[in-house]
Amino acid sequence: MRYLNGEGVNKDANRAADLSYKALINGVQPARDTLLDAPRVHLTGTFLKHVQELLAKDGYYKGRIDGSFGPQVRDAITKAFDSETAAAACLFGAC
Repeated sequence: MRYLNGEGVNKDANRAADLSYKALINGVQPARDTLLDAPRVHLTGTFLKHVQELLAKDGYYKGRIDGSFGPQVRDAITKAFDSETAAAACLFGAC
């Protein structure tokens, strides 16, 4: 998940957030795990703010867009991952 720190995308936190979010909503477990571990892996406020914007746009997050990580962000990440993973599983007859 080098993209989480902007590596490989010219240290562009917004692009890194876009790529990480895309991985999250497509059921990529390491993306979910790293996003949920945001406080420990020291993701930037800019990165987290953009993730919040993406989560809000898709209806998973209703909190303040401020770049901080708290229970609402954690829940939104889990909801985004779970709903998209469940939808993908249904495509393959697992629901």
